[in-house]
Amino acid sequence: MDKNKFDLIVIGSGIGGLTVATLMTKIFNKKVLVLEKHFKAGGFTHTFKRKNYHWDVGLHYVGDMDKKSMPRKVFDFITDKKLDWQKMNDPFEKFVFPDFTFEVGSGEANYKNDLIKKFPQEKEAIIQYFEGLKKANRILSIYFMIISFSIKTRKILLPLLNIFFKLSKLSTKEYLDSIFKDEKLKALLTSQWGDYGLSPAKSSFLIHSTIVNHYMNGGYYPVGSSSKIAEYASQIIENNGGKVLTSHPVKEIIIKNEKAIGVKVEHKNGSKTEILEFYADNIVSNAGAYLTYKNILDPKYSNDFIKDMESISYGTSHVNVFLGLKESPEKLGFKGENHWLYESYDHDKLAETCTKNLLKGNVETCYLSFPSMKDPDAKSHTAEIIMISDYNQFKDWEDTTWKKRGENYDSIKDDIAKNLINYIDSKYKGFKDLVDYYEVSTPLSTEHFTSHKFGNIYGIPATPERYRKYWLGIKTPVKNLYLTGTDAGAHGIVGAMMSSIFTTAVINGGLFKLFKIFKDISKY
Repeated sequence: MDKNKFDLIVIGSGIGGLTVATLMTKIFNKKVLVLEKHFKAGGFTHTFKRKNYHWDVGLHYVGDMDKKSMPRKVFDFITDKKLDWQKMNDPFEKFVFPDFTFEVGSGEANYKNDLIKKFPQEKEAIIQYFEGLKKANRILSIYFMIISFSIKTRKILLPLLNIFFKLSKLSTKEYLDSIFKDEKLKALLTSQWGDYGLSPAKSSFLIHSTIVNHYMNGGYYPVGSSSKIAEYASQIIENNGGKVLTSHPVKEIIIKNEKAIGVKVEHKNGSKTEILEFYADNIVSNAGAYLTYKNILDPKYSNDFIKDMESISYGTSHVNVFLGLKESPEKLGFKGENHWLYESYDHDKLAETCTKNLLKGNVETCYLSFPSMKDPDAKSHTAEIIMISDYNQFKDWEDTTWKKRGENYDSIKDDIAKNLINYIDSKYKGFKDLVDYYEVSTPLSTEHFTSHKFGNIYGIPATPERYRKYWLGIKTPVKNLYLTGTDAGAHGIVGAMMSSIFTTAVINGGLFKLFKIFKDISKY
């Protein structure tokens, strides 16, 4: 048998790609090749180490991981039940504003009652809001079904979705403005906007509802860190004759007779760079719609929509300060909860100004997380400070390699770290004294390791317009070439994972295969 021939090739080893590869391996007994640009598999679920400290790069917490939930069952299936999940203590979130702090614990009833106690004058609107969250999730389920069809069918059905379901057209701000009067309450309800990367005026209410519902019953963290996901999934793929190859960036999808039949891959062998070719009956790209259509597929197949795609592909980027701590943050009263800190109730304004002001030493917002307090297997104490960022603030260095950006770039990164650490210390005295080590990543770091345009971390932005784009979906204009991950479904780790179940069904004949897939997962 040709060693370069497989049943399926998956481009990208993020959670979407690994899920498709594992489902095809275990349920349909296929030999799968996963190709990853980075030297570590896992995409945004991989981790890295400095000194004796470990950090995750993209997974900070996950919701809906109760053992009876379907997302948990999928994770169990693609890791052979080797991955355990630790539930975070309640409250698992704290929304910190200038004049009040709101703590969020597990359970819809608790959340709803706490909101009503804080804002009794908005009681009826709060009840209506929780019903709106459920309605929006049902609409998103219909959207998942529609994007599983062909491009021609999507072009017909997506406009109907917006005609029959008003919520699908609304931004988060538009929906909240329609039912609430209190500006502080609206700010509080959108405190997690960093989880989907768009402020209320820009984000679709559909994505807002997805995230809020996802964390309704608390947050969880993978025991042993998120890197275990790729480790266990890769074992399943390779034990069945497949391969997971890192440092193998895909440069071109090979097309013959209007069908995708393989890929060309660049691989460095010592001092030499060689081009390898791999072939398969089906190709799945987990690299995102923009990278797939713009960089690795013949542009003639995206002529109808490439301008439209480029006009909205500027997604969300961020800066991240990775902290190694001398002692446990518990010393300062932390229990492992996430802290969303805001100096204003106007999230939309913060999104526009926070990066410029950060570089001036004025921090307006950030997210504080403690990976080591969430993971019972952690051997050292760590924290992360994250802030949504404007790529343009780092544009001067975009054409340089990450090792050669110079002292000015390093100085800016150092200022970012110090400004954010000092800000946290102003809120929680003594925090600065805990810091032993810090390292900063910028949008350029994300762009380098993922090839995502402008360091985009969430795929095609979840604006209301996104859910009207017929070119977003599982099937592509090329036969036997499919998309998976966030651009073929929903945002976040679980959104990308669940979209891959639909991708797997479509590859194997259509949505009716969902029943077999869910049945096999459920009985595992």
